[in-house]
Amino acid sequence: MTPLRQRMIEKLQLKNYSPKTQQMYVAAVAHFALHFHRSPDELGPAEIHDWQLYLKDVKQVSWSAFNVDMCGLRFFYRYVVERAAVVPRLSFMRKAKALPVVPSPEEV
Repeated sequence: MTPLRQRMIEKLQLKNYSPKTQQMYVAAVAHFALHFHRSPDELGPAEIHDWQLYLKDVKQVSWSAFNVDMCGLRFFYRYVVERAAVVPRLSFMRKAKALPVVPSPEEV
């Protein structure tokens, strides 16, 4: 286990995050780093933007999976590497709203 991953797990435990949340946040940061083949502390806003587009357009993840990944990255940049300036660039995806079904005049 890398020192960076160990530090993230320790920070998550100190903040009393649930074991499942810890798992998901660590996995989110790991997938982000693996995608670029670099340590996540070496990646910045440009890579975050590319990662968001990749998740949305290529992997077509759900809005909730996208938001979990962004929460993991927010935690990592805010508390682990202490680069809070990166955090505002981590936007969330909104849940798509379905239009109501309107019956035709014949159905009414």
